[in-house]
Amino acid sequence: MAIGSEERGLASERAIGQAAGAVGAVTRRSLAIAVALAALAGVWIRESEIVSRVVYTSESVPTIPAVAGLVLLLGLNRVLRRSGRPLSRGELIFIFFFLCVASSVFCPGMTRYLLTLITTPFYFAQSGNRLAEAQQLIPSWAAVHDPAVIKGMYEGVHPPRVPWSLWVGPIAVW
Repeated sequence: MAIGSEERGLASERAIGQAAGAVGAVTRRSLAIAVALAALAGVWIRESEIVSRVVYTSESVPTIPAVAGLVLLLGLNRVLRRSGRPLSRGELIFIFFFLCVASSVFCPGMTRYLLTLITTPFYFAQSGNRLAEAQQLIPSWAAVHDPAVIKGMYEGVHPPRVPWSLWVGPIAVW
């Protein structure tokens, strides 16, 4: 009997949402806003963490740019509500989570860990540790496979010129 009343409750919630014109969380508008705010977060993180080394905004949980984006959107939503096109709760939550993940990726610490994680099986492979087997599982688009380039990353590049053409693909994918 309790199950029937629970089903009726869910059905009435769906009907209310449909009557109110509820939209999904991932819409073109929410995705466009999330990408634009992520780009701004990237600039902010680069300036504060890499260039000036003052504040590590992307290492908090949740990240400071994500919280700032949410506060900005809540203010903007008041204006949008007057025009009759406010962001839905789902859209706001999607944008916030998108910014949490995106701003973590911009973090210098994340990039350092990522580059070492994707190259470890290639540099540290020895007969006893079976990392050569792991190399077979890593697609070429996900990591640099050139032994000379990977050795240069760990031991230094001679001449001091990083072969960015080989790194661009894996970095962009991640």
